[in-house]
Amino acid sequence: MSTQAPVSLNALRRQRYHRSFGTLQAMWKHHDALVQSGAAGKLGRRGLVYLLLFQVLLPLLAPVTDIFALYGRVFLDPVRITALWLAFLLLQLLMCLYAFRLD
Repeated sequence: MSTQAPVSLNALRRQRYHRSFGTLQAMWKHHDALVQSGAAGKLGRRGLVYLLLFQVLLPLLAPVTDIFALYGRVFLDPVRITALWLAFLLLQLLMCLYAFRLD
């Protein structure tokens, strides 16, 4: 099975919505792993927190960060705002590199 890239912005939005909704469904299905004991609970606590941070919150915050960066470049100190925006991008890059290292 191959994954096809979306050909329009609307198709990309639908794909992202579908994947995000699927992630939330999987998290809800396994929410009881947060209170389990033993290895299953340990994996559940780490896995669900990971999903929440990197599959739900970070994708939601990335566009907000870009909007604030544009606002800051216009109305605040553009050098400082650009440095903060680049630091955020660096953080994302480091997380990607760490993920590849784990893989």
